[in-house]
Amino acid sequence: ASAACPNSCSGKGDCDTNDQCECYLEGKVLNSAGNVGAEDSLQAQFTGADCSLMTCPRGISFTTVSSATFHESSVECSDAGVCDRATGMCTCYEGHEGSACQRTTCPNDCSGHGVCQDNTDFAEDYARAMSVQINTKRYTPRCEVGAAVDETNCPRQIE
Repeated sequence: ASAACPNSCSGKGDCDTNDQCECYLEGKVLNSAGNVGAEDSLQAQFTGADCSLMTCPRGISFTTVSSATFHESSVECSDAGVCDRATGMCTCYEGHEGSACQRTTCPNDCSGHGVCQDNTDFAEDYARAMSVQINTKRYTPRCEVGAAVDETNCPRQIE
């Protein structure tokens, strides 16, 4: 007996023995570093009973957590938009942008008086500022090779 799937899976999937479409998987998934990552599994490129609907770009969810410290990864439109199944493109909610709605926007685009940057950039800027602030207020002796070091000076030679 041959399988009879709806619309012959639209040519975008295979019909299984239960007459249900198994939609084709996408070619590759890029991780945050832009590489094909082992942690990212291939997902269906099409969806629907007959595989006629497109899936949308995925990102890390803004709302769904997978554990106490991580948000769900590889979620369509990053849970910050709606997937248009006809085009495979996300329509982002207000305050989000990017192909997978993976970025938040800056209010009024910083009113032309700043640069919109992500939180890792803010963390790096803060760490650098604190490092400069701490390192320019405290001096530590740099002793000659072989000298003992304490909090304030290089008092004696190490034997």
